[in-house]
Amino acid sequence: MNPYIPVAAALIGATVGSTLAFIFGSINSRASKVREERFSVFRVLVINRHHQFSKDPTEAISTIPALFWNKPDILTKYRHLCAMVPNGWNADFGKRYFELTAAIGKDLGYGAISEADFNLGFFLGPPQKSGTEIS
Repeated sequence: MNPYIPVAAALIGATVGSTLAFIFGSINSRASKVREERFSVFRVLVINRHHQFSKDPTEAISTIPALFWNKPDILTKYRHLCAMVPNGWNADFGKRYFELTAAIGKDLGYGAISEADFNLGFFLGPPQKSGTEIS
């Protein structure tokens, strides 16, 4: 038996192993980053649930097609919400906003979010331009 074969096999094995570790590490790192970005969108939508037309939720909603491109249920709810925007805020818009947020939460592994719990908060009536918060 050639004495160089075990050495060559060890070198090839180490090279292939480290290459595969790098590739799968990069894929895992990317998946982790996407999950963090998706969670950030969910967090903004929940925090601003009573200020749905303010800057932060509007920006978060704008990222949904890019972050959830492979989630047809979320994209459908996103399109339904966007179709409501020309009508301004109304109860149907609020319901669509909840449905979108709940679908994102479900995708991230949260249990069912009830609409009643989602709508709780310290505010008076539907979102308005200003002055609806309780100090």
